[in-house]
Amino acid sequence: MIIQLPNPSEELIRFAVERNPWVICKLSNPSEELKRFAVERKPWVILKLPNASEELKRFAVERYPCIILELPNASEELIKLAVELDNNLIRYIHNPTQEVLDYLYKNHRAIFDDYFEKVES
Repeated sequence: MIIQLPNPSEELIRFAVERNPWVICKLSNPSEELKRFAVERKPWVILKLPNASEELKRFAVERYPCIILELPNASEELIKLAVELDNNLIRYIHNPTQEVLDYLYKNHRAIFDDYFEKVES
């Protein structure tokens, strides 16, 4: 396995991540570029990457909006982006912010109304 090699080349590491994006989670100090490469192939990898940047989280949400439901400590901006990309996600977001609700009210009134109907019942 690549993790056991003393000094694997960047090319070998990239090849390993291409074949299995989860390898990124076992590497010590992978570059942002390599993390992005892994997330591009399998967005769920973001959930196991320690200290993932906001930009990388955004990239994952753009590729697979429902990942927001599992992303710990997601920012308001990421939640809003996910809901913009897939309006139905609002049904599963716990305690959406006023900004997210305002967005839905202005742009997707039917989903907004449906959300409050679910909350009230």
